[in-house]
Amino acid sequence: MANLTGKFISAISEPNGVWEKIIMAFHSGIHNYAWAVIVFTIVLKLILLPLDFLNKYITQKNTKIQAIIQPEVAKIQKQYGNNKQLVNQKTMELYKKNNYNVVGSCVIMIVNLVLTLVIFITLFAGLNSIASYKIAHQYNEIQKSYYSVAEYDVDNIVNIYKERYVEYVNNNSDAQGNFDSALAEAYAKSKTKELLSNKDVSEEVIAEKNERAINKYNEVKESWLWVENIWKSDTPWSNSVASFNEYLSGAKASFKDTAFKLNDDENAKTVTISADSLKEFAEVEYNTIMDPIRDSAGRANGYLIIVILAVGLNLISLLLAQGKLKFKRKKTEEPAQPKQPGGWLMMVLLPGLMLYITLTYNAVFALYIFASSLVGVLTTPLINYFVKLLENRKSKKQPKQTVDYSRKK
Repeated sequence: MANLTGKFISAISEPNGVWEKIIMAFHSGIHNYAWAVIVFTIVLKLILLPLDFLNKYITQKNTKIQAIIQPEVAKIQKQYGNNKQLVNQKTMELYKKNNYNVVGSCVIMIVNLVLTLVIFITLFAGLNSIASYKIAHQYNEIQKSYYSVAEYDVDNIVNIYKERYVEYVNNNSDAQGNFDSALAEAYAKSKTKELLSNKDVSEEVIAEKNERAINKYNEVKESWLWVENIWKSDTPWSNSVASFNEYLSGAKASFKDTAFKLNDDENAKTVTISADSLKEFAEVEYNTIMDPIRDSAGRANGYLIIVILAVGLNLISLLLAQGKLKFKRKKTEEPAQPKQPGGWLMMVLLPGLMLYITLTYNAVFALYIFASSLVGVLTTPLINYFVKLLENRKSKKQPKQTVDYSRKK
């Protein structure tokens, strides 16, 4: 059978990264990648919850200390404004007396930020790796079913091209054996495309091939609720059947110029098929197999539901984390929190980035963002409650310290 990918595209193996292995382990128990990613995300967020609590506790503690000592810092700056070294010295003394460690307070926040970014980036790459692999693997399975209805028997595309090239040479050479190589190449290319596109195959055989391919597609596709293909984005303008370029990105195509001899004679003419021609043949073959599936079984891949939920919950999670959204308003006044530089800018950039990713990449990563943001929305009030509880217990045990920083004469 004609099996282009088996010759010119490297063997497709399962991704072996850390995240890929973990997610596949979840899938082995759940048997659905979408649900596996959701459960994995919840477990991951719960594991990181103590770090989130510690980060929130330290941030809240430092914010209150800053609010309390800010008037004294202003006095120091006013009193010793012309002596920067003395200002720094007095300020550090003030921090020390109020148990405020500038370096130590930043470490946990930096660790939390770096860990979050590393997980986000590496998990993004891991899920894209799985998506590419699944798209390529699914096509290979469909291809096998399609070619199980044998219409011709050749080992690979080179043999198809070679047979047509030699056919032209035999039929169009002059008495001295000369022939037009450009015309021979054009003829071989044209006939190879015709063979791959089933031009001379009976309608009954084509119908049977297409039926087997469609049945195999329905068997190997990965769907979730309203999303037809979770390895593509949850968008109405995206067809659930992957395009040729999407397939190539997963199959890791390695098309190279390929040479062959016209016959077994050592002095026989050597002919080269260009890499571009081989890629063109692969595209013809792919579209011949997948177009009937796209027309009959394919549909809009989604309706932007995951996109809207992921971006919306991400924004709510950011608002909660920055204290700009509260479920209850307390009558008691608390020290004013200093404004975080770029806070509103981040609340535009991050949801904007999430919107781009969920629209452009696969639905499983959008599900990760959705599940991660949902856990954040649900746990932030809980973290705030326990932080407040811990602060209240600590304030009851320790008397409030008052320090006089007036200049002694």
